[in-house]
Formats: sequence, C-alpha cells, structure tokens
Amino acid sequence: MKKDEVELMFEARCKMFLIFDPTRPEIKPWLKEARIILEPGPNLNRSLYVDKDDIPTADGAKAIIQCFIAGISAAITHAHQNGYRDESENLRHVINDLQRHFTAVKDADTTDY
Repeated sequence: MKKDEVELMFEARCKMFLIFDPTRPEIKPWLKEARIILEPGPNLNRSLYVDKDDIPTADGAKAIIQCFIAGISAAITHAHQNGYRDESENLRHVINDLQRHFTAVKDADTTDY
C-alpha cells in the first residue's frame, strides 16, 4: 500500500435457512429465510452503511452486493485453480442459481437484515 492509501473493509454475511423433508429426498430443500448482516470496518462511519437498527442504508446495500460479488469471484477462481469446476461452467451455474434464488427469496417468509 502506498503511503497515502487507506485500507477499507466491509464484512457481509448471509445465513440461509432451508426446509427439507427427509421422507421425500427427491425434492430439493427450499429457502425459508435469508438473513444478511453488514459490518463496516472500524475506520468507516457506520451510520453511512447501517441505520440505528443495523438495517443497511442504500450505500450499505451496495457494499453488501460488492462483498458478495467479490466472494463469488474468489470462490469461482478457487474452484477452478483446485480443479473442482471450470470457471465458465461455474459462472453459468452461479447465474442460474442467482435467477432461481431471486425468485425463492421473494417467495420466502422473510428476508431479514
């Protein structure tokens, strides 16, 4: 890092709660709830990213999306480098999952922050 540069950090976490019926293993688990938590780094003004109830602001929502994109990109690269799945195949899989989950989150009981 250069002398005048400052490192900024965000941590975004998502917890998924799924419903699965073990008596019907042919049916995939479905999303019941997704909870998202954003933690701005110590050198950031927290109130710009989350409100007093820890609900993300508009800038907080952008930070969450950028964290998840960075994480997905890192996971795809890691899988490719370790021979688990080709990058382009994995990216197509992620895009399909995003489309499917986008609908599932809308249909879930709640999406909490």
